Amino acid sequence: MSELDINKYLSELEEIVNIDSGSVDFYGHEILADWFEKKFLETGLSVERYMLLDFEGRGVRPYLFASNRKLPEESRGERDIDVLFLGHLDTVFPQGTVQQRPFSVDGDVAKGPGVADMKSGCLLALYIVQELMNEYPGKTFAIAHNFDEELGSVDSGLILQMIAGRSKWVFDMEPGRITGNMVKARKDVDEYEVIFHGIPSHAGNSPEQGASAINEMAHFIMEAHKLNDYERGLTVSVGTCSGGTTTNVIPEHAMIRMDVRYWRKEDRQEIVGKLQELADRPVTKGVRTEIRQISCLPPMEPSSKTLEMMRVITEEAEKLGMHIEFESSAGGSDGSLAAETGTPVLDACGPAGDGLHNEKEFIRISSVQERYMLILNAVRRLLEE
Repeated sequence: MSELDINKYLSELEEIVNIDSGSVDFYGHEILADWFEKKFLETGLSVERYMLLDFEGRGVRPYLFASNRKLPEESRGERDIDVLFLGHLDTVFPQGTVQQRPFSVDGDVAKGPGVADMKSGCLLALYIVQELMNEYPGKTFAIAHNFDEELGSVDSGLILQMIAGRSKWVFDMEPGRITGNMVKARKDVDEYEVIFHGIPSHAGNSPEQGASAINEMAHFIMEAHKLNDYERGLTVSVGTCSGGTTTNVIPEHAMIRMDVRYWRKEDRQEIVGKLQELADRPVTKGVRTEIRQISCLPPMEPSSKTLEMMRVITEEAEKLGMHIEFESSAGGSDGSLAAETGTPVLDACGPAGDGLHNEKEFIRISSVQERYMLILNAVRRLLEE
């Protein structure tokens, strides 16, 4: 097995971290997609690049699929990809963040926007595939990268699932926990938009003729938060709200966006039913409430094949002097979409890091080599057993 050139890896990681690529930074997406497409081709991979329209019409973002052999457009239900590596290249940070705090290294720590979540994992997948395709020329290895995961993969979800459905094993290169642990299960993560339609009127001369959308919104928020059941792991959180036009007009419009999470698929029907009941029974006469689902990442539940992956990882980690445990996470990822196709998925396979989604985000540099060796050895076992 060839050693990972950590200096080359860090140099390339610096290049990609120093490209702003927030989920709606379409210019940054193009630059980063160009960078990876060039690297894929240099490695000997075939590349397919799709252009996907943003669900809110704000722009067009790329989707990259690379493999060591050209695959037929239709698989006819065959699982013709032996191992698929998933990764998203969008971050949660706005344009200009890189200028404020670019990539940096301090001892065993590398920092920068998106360094853990998840550009380090995306880059590591390329190194792993390069080694595997040399060792197993008769096997098919693939990498899939999207740019809207932080928005729930609303645009890329279907194509991601088509590719995952053709795969035998999937490693999602999301950041490993700072302990080195991986993720075996994730909550369902749904995003809803709730729109309140009221009746405008002059707030001073004829307030009784209006119907306040904001008043109904406030009631809805308070009642929705009562649905939280922390013991069951069911959470409801209103993250944004807006409404009205000016202070002397009874507000005609208001809107909220809310995050709903739960462990079991069965909980979806219950929570959606309760939210719809709130919408159907307004306390503000004259207001109509409309609920729209924006995105849905299904729960990721381990299958018997996933347990097999976990066993192999555990055994190979012990051989390398490492101890790996498998956690359940309340956060969502594309691993959930892949798992819904019936393909076994192991998540958080990238370098160990922490501080996700804030200015303290980092990875442990020493974990890069550890993950490289661990994933390579695990894939060898899966291919040969």
